[in-house]
Amino acid sequence: MNKKIITCMAAIACAVFLTTPAAFAATSVLKGDVDGNGVVNVDDKALLQSYILGNKVNIVQANADVNGDGSIDAIDYAAIGKMVNTNIKGDVDGNGIVNMEDKTRLESYLLGNNVNIVATNADVNGDNSINSIDYADLLRMIK
Repeated sequence: MNKKIITCMAAIACAVFLTTPAAFAATSVLKGDVDGNGVVNVDDKALLQSYILGNKVNIVQANADVNGDGSIDAIDYAAIGKMVNTNIKGDVDGNGIVNMEDKTRLESYLLGNNVNIVATNADVNGDNSINSIDYADLLRMIK
């Protein structure tokens, strides 16, 4: 009988441990992280724009109200715009870090997929064109 109690208690402890981080993440606030993925980038800006235009999209409202005035509007959109337009060459997703996610996003953009990018950052070499040369330059930056 003691083995059953210990096994049951261990199972409960594991369940609590495994569900607590997810529950905590759902209640944490990261201003500007409209989609709730833990990063503020151009996807959040695009999603908030869609929401403001009246489209039925899922957003994390506590994160979308960037200025904390109780409404989600163009002021919040502009604030997120300032957050993601960091003007860091190679920071294609606008989150302030140049990494493999930027490589993946630029690659997808160059393949013609509909992905959000910060164009000024994606034009790594500054020639006013986003192309394979920028991709090659970005790869050199990451390595």
